[in-house]
Amino acid sequence: MNTRLIVVGGFLGSGKTTLLWEAAQRLATRGLRVGLITNDQAPELVDTVFLSRSGCKVKEVNGSCFCCNFNGLIDALSALRSETSADVLIAEPVGSCTDLSATIIQPLKARLPHDLEVSPLSVLVDPLRLIDILNGGTSGLHPSAAYIFRKQIEEADVIVVNKADLLIPTELETLRARLTHTFPGTTVFTTSTETGEGINPWLDEMMLRTDTGQRIAEVDYEIYAEGEAVLGWLNATMILHGKVTDWNFFAKRLLNNMSLRFAQDACGYWSCQTHSRIQ
Repeated sequence: MNTRLIVVGGFLGSGKTTLLWEAAQRLATRGLRVGLITNDQAPELVDTVFLSRSGCKVKEVNGSCFCCNFNGLIDALSALRSETSADVLIAEPVGSCTDLSATIIQPLKARLPHDLEVSPLSVLVDPLRLIDILNGGTSGLHPSAAYIFRKQIEEADVIVVNKADLLIPTELETLRARLTHTFPGTTVFTTSTETGEGINPWLDEMMLRTDTGQRIAEVDYEIYAEGEAVLGWLNATMILHGKVTDWNFFAKRLLNNMSLRFAQDACGYWSCQTHSRIQ
């Protein structure tokens, strides 16, 4: 029996990990066995620990993105299929990755046609960042990082406007219409893990369709490489102790302070706009 594979891409901060958690929970209630694959530049990922609490088996591909470690992805897929007899596997590539259709989707279709049913490539987007970039801005990003964001959308079979609760209904409908016009033939969904809106309709489509990898983006790898370089990476381990802690307050304060320090030290291309958006 073939295993369904859902690949969910999207830029850093688009909400991929949270949506994967919700998707895993909902698929489990349908009686399906679910495996998850995380991906980043460093090992011992927070995402891996978080998703493992969903009750699903999680494998981690670290040290490089899926496209640079395709064999690592294959190994993770094989391990999850053999260890859990998974009905559905959901893979989350690192948020700075694009060109997934050419480097991941096409090889998987060619190499494992009798083992996997590959769903359309879904790309999650933050609506506020998306609107600014569609309007010609960079949403506080270095232009080369904004280039990656744009390329991710261009290669999507399915664009998922996540965090839909950040827009009022008329704004959301206008954005949906704009995406349909700008990227004809691409399916557009709106979802919110805050309210649960739109998650089941998106999942239903992913469980039925196999028209994946329909768009191959033309990528300038010099710009792409610069975009990844300017984003920067912080790899750190924290051990926290406390009796009664408001973790939401702690996380907001930590991220705000880090963002302010990055701006003050001129580390990377973080801006004061990023600091204000986190508040």
